[in-house]
Amino acid sequence: MEGHEHPEAHGQGHCHQCDCHIDGHDDMAAKMFHLAKCAKHALLKRKIEQHLDAKIGAKLDRMAQLAADALIDSMQRTGARKQACRRYEDDLLAEMQSEWPSSFAPIE
Repeated sequence: MEGHEHPEAHGQGHCHQCDCHIDGHDDMAAKMFHLAKCAKHALLKRKIEQHLDAKIGAKLDRMAQLAADALIDSMQRTGARKQACRRYEDDLLAEMQSEWPSSFAPIE
């Protein structure tokens, strides 16, 4: 099972747990061994995540909050800029459509 080849090579299947490839011709014992390896990797990943959360979770929470707040602030500024631009365009259009002063009447 260690020589993970591409599935196209010999009609192999794809392991959805660890993203490796399983030979469709392997016996049940080999498939169970592979399943055990995948489970060990998944368990190790969960345990690492738990330890990281315990040691630096609060710091990562603060960093996530800062990033989220910065994004929200940026979105609000973008919205305010767009709204100000629309107001300017509306005001400009209204001014262009209003009557010209008599001192600046177009020549006919």
